[in-house]
Amino acid sequence: MDWNALESTFIVCQFPNSNQPNQIRLKDYIRDIYVPEFSTEWKRNILDLIPHVIRRKHSAFINSVLDEVKDMYIKNMKEFVLKSILSCRIYRGEHVACEKCDVPAGLKRNVEENRMYDHAIFLQRRNLVAKRYFLSYPIIRHIMNTAYRILPAVICDFKRYHKFGLLTLCCFQDMILKDIKRGSLVITNKFYTETFNAVQKSKLLRSISAERLSQFMQCLTNVFIQQILNVMMRSIDHIIDIMKDGHFCPQIEFQLICENDQLITKPDIQKVFSTYHNIIRNIEGIAQDLMPLEEWLNVKAKEKYIKIALPDWFVEESHRNLQEILDTLFKSMSEHVAFISVEFSGIYTSSVKKQILTLTSKQPNFDSYFEHICKYNEYLSKTNSMVSNLYYNVGKLEQSSAKKSLKQICCNVISVLTTELVKYHQDFNRSICADFENLKSMALNIPRDANSLTQLSERMSRASKVLIKEQEQKIRESIYMLSKLLEITILTDEHIDLNKTTINWLHDIQPVFAQNNTLCETMKSELEEDLQRRINALNLEVDAIFPQLIILDDMDDMSKVGEYAQHYKDLIKKYKRIDDEMQVINSEERLFKFPETEFPKIFDLKETIVPFHKLICTIYQWRRDNSVWLNGPFECLDASVIEKKTVNYLDEITDMHKTIKSRIKMDATANKPYKFSGMADDPDPMQQPAPLKLCWQTLNNINEFKVYVPLAVCMCNPALNARHWNEMSAICNFDLTPNAGTTLKKMIDMNLMDNIDRWLR
Repeated sequence: MDWNALESTFIVCQFPNSNQPNQIRLKDYIRDIYVPEFSTEWKRNILDLIPHVIRRKHSAFINSVLDEVKDMYIKNMKEFVLKSILSCRIYRGEHVACEKCDVPAGLKRNVEENRMYDHAIFLQRRNLVAKRYFLSYPIIRHIMNTAYRILPAVICDFKRYHKFGLLTLCCFQDMILKDIKRGSLVITNKFYTETFNAVQKSKLLRSISAERLSQFMQCLTNVFIQQILNVMMRSIDHIIDIMKDGHFCPQIEFQLICENDQLITKPDIQKVFSTYHNIIRNIEGIAQDLMPLEEWLNVKAKEKYIKIALPDWFVEESHRNLQEILDTLFKSMSEHVAFISVEFSGIYTSSVKKQILTLTSKQPNFDSYFEHICKYNEYLSKTNSMVSNLYYNVGKLEQSSAKKSLKQICCNVISVLTTELVKYHQDFNRSICADFENLKSMALNIPRDANSLTQLSERMSRASKVLIKEQEQKIRESIYMLSKLLEITILTDEHIDLNKTTINWLHDIQPVFAQNNTLCETMKSELEEDLQRRINALNLEVDAIFPQLIILDDMDDMSKVGEYAQHYKDLIKKYKRIDDEMQVINSEERLFKFPETEFPKIFDLKETIVPFHKLICTIYQWRRDNSVWLNGPFECLDASVIEKKTVNYLDEITDMHKTIKSRIKMDATANKPYKFSGMADDPDPMQQPAPLKLCWQTLNNINEFKVYVPLAVCMCNPALNARHWNEMSAICNFDLTPNAGTTLKKMIDMNLMDNIDRWLR
């Protein structure tokens, strides 16, 4: 049989038969068996796996899960222990009687011997404990009594802080430091002083051997340390209990401010958290420089100072519990600050300010500006609805500063955008008024010429049908803007007057149209009378010109075409002025939608003088070119140009001769105000009309010159050099080489045409 079975049998056989039943329900006892609690280290390891931010944010949920895990652990462990014990053969029956335990006699004897041996060890160890047990000594009890009498129950009484009401964080920190310093002085000056005085005066310590004195002083020091640790732990537990209760928390004064593009509390909540954690750290650091008690007995100590340190597990658990409590206490305030930050994030950030600056730098858009103003009015309403103070278990949150800043931002943006909208509306109204003023000015400024008057009539007709509708639409848009502006601001008297003027223009412009119509009709009548007068004057002027044309019959000498051209200049100027006036008159008649007046005499004048003028100009040009060719510098002549132009002049004059001759024949049978004297078919060219006589003379002159064109082509050849000139000089028996005075006329006068074929070869 193994040791477990033996031990179980021994336990079963210990019950006497007289007072208890013969059978024992082992399951009932096993169900109540002790199971070790869920290890704190395990819990800490699990929490370390969770990020600190998530642990703080969901602390309640995480704690509930851990509690559930603990319950599952205890339940499963009890079931495991129960199954493990009952799996033994002895316990397989539901009930086991003492008589059924078949234990050998030798085993019973071994059990009895073991009991006697264990008793001897117990007595030995009891004596050893008695030698080392010093807690019953008077000086130890004196230290405990002194601690109870002198040491405060807690170092920082948080209920007392609550009675002071609202405190700034600095004031709260100062009070905490003063209380910790006071508690530290009680420990170091009073408790420690009485302790080492008792140690110095104790006669017992002087009679103890050196070996036991060391052990005794170690025990005494530990008791001394424990009293201080008890105060520290009570103080820390007191802080956690008061904060957990929530009704007696110190009341800290917070301010919500707008700073660096965010809404924050001042002091910062994290800074307050650090302050509470620093309280534990400061309490933990009390009495760290006390001289060992052995020194007062002139016994050398192992350590330079008494080591007073709270257990690490206690410190960590205290900080963790405190942080969970702080997260819970400040949850409402943190959520409120977060809500306010999100609620007003659209107005206090720098990106929103840049957006407003960008919006105002562009061309104003009324609807967009108005939409922004409405949005900021909503923010302003929300800001005004913010209460100045909010009260929590941890203190007061004053929102006046943030409220003022947010309100100022809203008011500034609304003011800027409203000013821009008012200015935009005024400019818009002024542009409408300016358009009406321009229309009025144009309508009443009646021009004195038919073209401008017609254009004015057309523009006014379009204005009455199209422009007025466009302006009416603009006025409706202005009224829409006005209704929106009245929702957000109060208009000045000047702005109101401008709105009246703008709206009244639709009514005020109607008399202007009527007046314009009257003035235009009056001016049209005047222009019609003036037009008729000008027609009559033009006809008289044309009639006066025809008698002056008799001078044309004397223009029949080709050698005087220069004088004829000069005389014709004045005549052509008169004709052009008359023709322009006729065009203007006809244009005005078309504008007035009158039938165009015909001027047959002007047409006759044109047919008479224009062809003759062209002929004279052509003959004059021929005379000039011919003179240059004959008498100009020989080296500058171009034979190809001479040949080409001569042919062109011949053809052109020939065509003019035919055209003029046909026109003169037709005029002979027509009733014309003026006819050239002479017969077109007269056999004697010198008896024909002056134009034909000039044509005949010019054609003869061109043909005479044309005979010498081959000579010009031969002599004006740029390819000729000295050798060629020498050869040609030999043919005619005199020197032909050109010099500075050589001209084509001189060449012709040398009778060189007889040898032209030889020179061409």
